[in-house]
Amino acid sequence: MKMRSVAPMKIAKIGYIVVSVLFCIAGILFIALPEISTKIVGIEIGIAAIVFGIVKLIGYFSKDL
Repeated sequence: MKMRSVAPMKIAKIGYIVVSVLFCIAGILFIALPEISTKIVGIEIGIAAIVFGIVKLIGYFSKDL
């Protein structure tokens, strides 16, 4: 039986952790600084969505059951 690479799963797990931490930091900033403009909020959410989508794709295409 051929060994499968676990690198994609490690990348996906690290990505989930990073995105989760970023969401937590963003939530704290939104509570602490409610005057943050909507433009900055939109950019941050857009970047987070792109990163999350990439992580999901890596997880999907990994050969993990």
